[in-house]
Formats: sequence, C-alpha cells, structure tokens
Amino acid sequence: WRVHVTYQGIDPEVFQRGNRDEARRQLGLASSRPVLVWVGRMVDLKRLDLLIAACAMLRDRRFDLELCLVGGG
Repeated sequence: WRVHVTYQGIDPEVFQRGNRDEARRQLGLASSRPVLVWVGRMVDLKRLDLLIAACAMLRDRRFDLELCLVGGG
C-alpha cells in the first residue's frame, strides 16, 4: 500500500509518530484494513460529501477501507 501524508499545521512537539499496531488496537481498527483519516473543520465548503461518495464508490468496487472523519463544525 502507498501512504500519502499531507502535513498542514501539525505541531510536531504535540503530535508524534507512535506504534501503529497499538493505535489500531486502541481504536478498534483492523490491522490489515487501509484507513483514510480526514481531520479538519467540517463545513460544506470542504465538500466532505465528495470524499464520502468516493469512498462509497471504492467499497462498491470491493476495495475495503475504513474512513475516519475527525473534527467539528
């Protein structure tokens, strides 16, 4: 799997890389399933409906992934 990370406004003193398997265990996520995480302010302008629709299309094509949305708004 390829992983693409976009760094935007993350404070490396606060947020640091940890143990991936342990984090997945704590969050109840399967270790073999790809996870797409979106973090931000949830407002219409950001068009999260398109992201959700795209993930639904992937699921319809038998690409199993977990979409996690984090934020408020």
